[in-house]
Amino acid sequence: MPTYPIPQAHWRIALDSFSVSHSAWLVSVEIVSPTIGAQPEVVELPLDGITVNDEGPHPAIAIAMSRQATDHLTHMVEDVSNVYIRREGNIDSAIEIVASDGTRTILRFSPPTNRIVSTTVH
Repeated sequence: MPTYPIPQAHWRIALDSFSVSHSAWLVSVEIVSPTIGAQPEVVELPLDGITVNDEGPHPAIAIAMSRQATDHLTHMVEDVSNVYIRREGNIDSAIEIVASDGTRTILRFSPPTNRIVSTTVH
């Protein structure tokens, strides 16, 4: 599965576009740190969007997720140094956000499931 770097000048447009095309996809967030190892942060919440704040010397990225209007979560990654997109075939399967201290935030995606339950009355 190839991983592609996104140049910092393109973070905003790439992540805005990703947010639109992957809205409501299920996202799991894992933090991988040199000091604490791998830690799951979020398991399969629908994606609301990914935004970039690159107006200061230390860029930040916010990942917003929610199940409903009153149940939402925003995960912030501060002092971002690199962003990568991982693809499997033609599907974006993950985004990796690397902070200046080496901590990696890995977002894994899967399409939303639309389960239709049919009941047959006999």
